[in-house]
Amino acid sequence: PMRTPTFLVCLALCAPACVTRNVDAELDLRDLIDRADSRFRARDPQAALESYRLAAMIATEEQDKPAFVVAASGVTLVLALGGEPIEAGTWHGQAEQFAQPEDGEAWIRFLLSSGALLLAEGLPVQGIDYLNRAWAAALAGERPDIAMQAAQLAAARSEGAMKLDFGRKVLDAALLSGDPTWIAAGHEGLGWIHQALDQSEESIQSFRTAIKLSTDQPFQQRVRLDWALGRALRLGGQLDEAWRVISEAEANFKRLSGVLQTMGDAEWTGRLAEEQGELAILRGDLPSALRNLRRAQRQYRGSGAEAQAPEVMEGIKVRIAEVRTLMDLARRSSG
Repeated sequence: PMRTPTFLVCLALCAPACVTRNVDAELDLRDLIDRADSRFRARDPQAALESYRLAAMIATEEQDKPAFVVAASGVTLVLALGGEPIEAGTWHGQAEQFAQPEDGEAWIRFLLSSGALLLAEGLPVQGIDYLNRAWAAALAGERPDIAMQAAQLAAARSEGAMKLDFGRKVLDAALLSGDPTWIAAGHEGLGWIHQALDQSEESIQSFRTAIKLSTDQPFQQRVRLDWALGRALRLGGQLDEAWRVISEAEANFKRLSGVLQTMGDAEWTGRLAEEQGELAILRGDLPSALRNLRRAQRQYRGSGAEAQAPEVMEGIKVRIAEVRTLMDLARRSSG
């Protein structure tokens, strides 16, 4: 899929984010941290960064060291995932001065950010070790959301059996939460891991389970899972069922969304069309493949992929050229 200071110098480091302080004056630290977490989960790293920085500033003023560790660890996490390990390391160093195992959530978040920073610094073995510690501490501290984050980051940077082990740890944390949305996400994540490991049947089963758990979710979420299942079926050689799943997903998406109004809608229409194109190639229907791939290209363009995901646009362009070459060869051979 397309697409994440010290107690004394914090005020200076936070300065660029402090222009909103007057707006947030009525928020207490917990509210501000919760808002930062929410923005992070919504994949808005810049907004999350501003809120974490502001929380760190307020924690400094209030001399609340555990809250500062939480906020500074949040800044570290966002910067590390955003590929800025130097600035992330500055914040991490300040959080480290006050991080204590007895501080519960603050310690858990410190372990999480430590792992993310080590990964950003090119130290995957050490990073994964910290993330595993964060996962265990988060489960013990009844924070399955943080446990899921830790295991997801570790799974993304692991290989083979270790990748699968961390994928299962994501699911373990989700099951502990009891939240059907998180449990569905855990099964979906396992589906992608099985697929990366060429475990076709296991991948298909994981996606099927995720779909069963997602019946009450918005159709945009369900169509992503349908697309994932259809793709897994195609890669597993089950072409007829893959075609049925993808075609039904597209019909339902059009029926439920009506006129496409968002860039996200265009992206998923593009993904479904691309998958239909790939299936048409395997079925030997090159004209249909070309039509669907061109349709996918138009939808991707409408989703803003040229600016946000140029590799997607380049990939579909190359695939269209390949299909046109195959069609030319077929015409020559028949002539």
